[in-house]
Amino acid sequence: MVPRIDLTEEEEELQETLKKELNCSDLEIRHDYYAVTNNKKNGNLVIYVYGSVCDLDSTSFEKVIFKTVDQITPILSHKANYKSLTFYTSITKPWGSKTSVETCYKECKVFIAKPNQIIYPDSFKDYYKGE
Repeated sequence: MVPRIDLTEEEEELQETLKKELNCSDLEIRHDYYAVTNNKKNGNLVIYVYGSVCDLDSTSFEKVIFKTVDQITPILSHKANYKSLTFYTSITKPWGSKTSVETCYKECKVFIAKPNQIIYPDSFKDYYKGE
């Protein structure tokens, strides 16, 4: 298991604010341990949002992502170690007494240098070729 880097007080407050704004009880902002501890410049901040955000249509989903990027970028600790932010959202529902099934999953990436552009997994490889 990879150790974690604690969020700053501002980051924790934003995490709680986002939970309320997005109406989800399970939201987590996670620092890139390797990038921060090794002083890399290509780190990836991860934001997990579970619940209703996954059900949004693509336009509404992108608005949430852009707003979140706008909120977190100015307060981001270790900003010099980050190249991108990756968002994961999903919904899992019970299936029987011991099983669950994922009914929705979305993933996207936003590069700090291009905060108005969302990259989806099917285009990650093409995007990296262009850099």
